Amino acid sequence: MKSYKPITALVVFTFLMLFSAPAGARSVPKTVKAKLAADVTSIAPGSTFNLGVLLNVSPGWHVYWKNSGDSGLPTSVEYKLPEGFHAGGPRWPVPVVFVGAGDVVDYGYEDSLFLYSSVMVPEGLSEGENVPLKAVVSWVSCKEICIPGKAELEIVLPVSDESGPANTPLFTEWEKRLPIGEFDPGNPFDIEVNTESTAKNLTSVNILLDARRELTDIALYPVPGDSLVVEDITVAPRPGENHTEISFLVKRLRGSGTTQINLDTLIAFTEKDGARSGVELPVTLDISE
Repeated sequence: MKSYKPITALVVFTFLMLFSAPAGARSVPKTVKAKLAADVTSIAPGSTFNLGVLLNVSPGWHVYWKNSGDSGLPTSVEYKLPEGFHAGGPRWPVPVVFVGAGDVVDYGYEDSLFLYSSVMVPEGLSEGENVPLKAVVSWVSCKEICIPGKAELEIVLPVSDESGPANTPLFTEWEKRLPIGEFDPGNPFDIEVNTESTAKNLTSVNILLDARRELTDIALYPVPGDSLVVEDITVAPRPGENHTEISFLVKRLRGSGTTQINLDTLIAFTEKDGARSGVELPVTLDISE
């Protein structure tokens, strides 16, 4: 399997695909529509609510996960909130895999993507006050070519102690698509992780998974960031058993001395009913120069 390169190494590739396309191809219609949504009708002082960006993607096109893979760029949401408001990081649904020409492997989403975050509301707001909530979202959508896009979004919510729910079907649907943590009671695996430094700035990782129920299409999606490269991912299920072995190599690109680095990974799998799910698994690496 191909290497998973740092995100910064993908910028040139993406825009070469865009600007090397014929002029007519660059004038394709808008491929993504963006909308900002909250899960409440109003906000109460000192409360917490969810705020997210929904991307509706044209048929045949896709946008990208936080690790875009061999091409593209991750989707990005930046909230611009009034003083005292604080937004957490986006909650990423389990992506799908796109395999293109030359065995290019990407991670992303077709049809739609909803990225939402938890927002903390400060005390001291006045009843009836209108609060503007803004987000700047950027993406790259790809089909035969890749097109960067950006939208500046805003909704206004009143301040009230009697806030009600809003957009419940949207948030409920996408909550089901989120991965769970390693120690979540719903984790279907017993997991054993073994690492070994095999050379300068190189670590081998072996993950043993024992599933407690029937699962298929087990895969590992890494999030190497800008300081690691993940190579040679192999997934070896044992026929007739619920045991899977995953192995890969991790190269460190920069840094000095001996240090522990966390590599975020996602163990993705398909349930018996066809639902695609995942378990977030941080892997601690001891990497020496």
